[in-house]
Amino acid sequence: RGQGTAYLGLAKYKEAIEQFITALSYSDEVVDDFDFDTNYYLAIAYFKSGQPDKANDVYSAILDLRDDREAHYLRGIVLLTLGEMEKAGTDFQIALEKDKEDYDMYIDIANAYIENGYEEEGKAYLQSALGNSDKKMSDYEKGRLYYYMGDYENARNYLEASKDKKDADTLLLLGQSYEKLGDYNYAASIYSNYLTEHPENVLIYNRLGMCKLQGQDAESALKYFE
Repeated sequence: RGQGTAYLGLAKYKEAIEQFITALSYSDEVVDDFDFDTNYYLAIAYFKSGQPDKANDVYSAILDLRDDREAHYLRGIVLLTLGEMEKAGTDFQIALEKDKEDYDMYIDIANAYIENGYEEEGKAYLQSALGNSDKKMSDYEKGRLYYYMGDYENARNYLEASKDKKDADTLLLLGQSYEKLGDYNYAASIYSNYLTEHPENVLIYNRLGMCKLQGQDAESALKYFE
């Protein structure tokens, strides 16, 4: 399995698949965590090698033995690739029902739909997350959902109101919301102010460079990219 994960990291998927199958061939009749873990790696290797049908078979085998939230989510991704939207939706719903406050998963599912050409369906998941929100949902989470929905004004407003406004993730998304609204100068000021106190954040240096490029200041952009 170690060789398989190494090949997976090198994007040598055929070799990874061979090693994972070999690892599983040494298992006995008792299915344990090692077997499940190896099968997850095997499914990823199949999917990345352009064999979603085989990845689907592996996730289905896992779910035959264990009702696992991650397996439902990942099988849903595979099923979307195979064009099985209804089945994918069922898997996603099961995964979300197990943790209705996992907004990362809502966003990941929405992005999967959008990447497969189903933009409206993807945005519907984000809208449902907002519709199901309660007092526990932070302004940051609301702003993040609106951002991925493409509603940058609401994203900006909620992120501005966030209690975690000094947090890097919040500031990064706030700045990007201003960028999407065309206000590159204000976005740049947000990034610059943050970097005066936290000069080690590479993501914010990158966004600041992008803002400078938009302002036709290539010299400053180069400095920030460097």
